[in-house]
Amino acid sequence: MSRKIILAVFIAALATLAQPTQAQWTEAERSSCVRDCVGTCEKNPNVVESQRGLCGNYCSCACSGAEKVEPSFSQFNENFANNKDNETTRAIRALIPACNTRAFGN
Repeated sequence: MSRKIILAVFIAALATLAQPTQAQWTEAERSSCVRDCVGTCEKNPNVVESQRGLCGNYCSCACSGAEKVEPSFSQFNENFANNKDNETTRAIRALIPACNTRAFGN
C-alpha cells in the first residue's frame, strides 16, 4: 500500500474534525480522531479489503502520535484543515510511515 495514500487518508480524516481549543486532547477528541480516520481509511479503495480491519491500529498510532506533537486538538485540526505546512504538520506527517508499517506491515 502506498504511503502517500495512507497519508492522504489520514489528512482527509483530520480535516473533518472540529473541536474547541484544549490544552490536551480529551478522551472524546482522541476517539473522534480515531473514528474519523478509521472511517476514511476503510472507505479508501487503495486499502485492500483484507487489510481494512487494520485501519484501527493505523489510526490509533497516527492519532496518538499527533497528540504528542500537538497537544491542542483545535490547533491540530486547524493545521490540517487549512493544509498548513509548518513544523508541527511536518512532524505529524513524519509519523505516518512508522504507523503504516506498524499497522499494515508495509
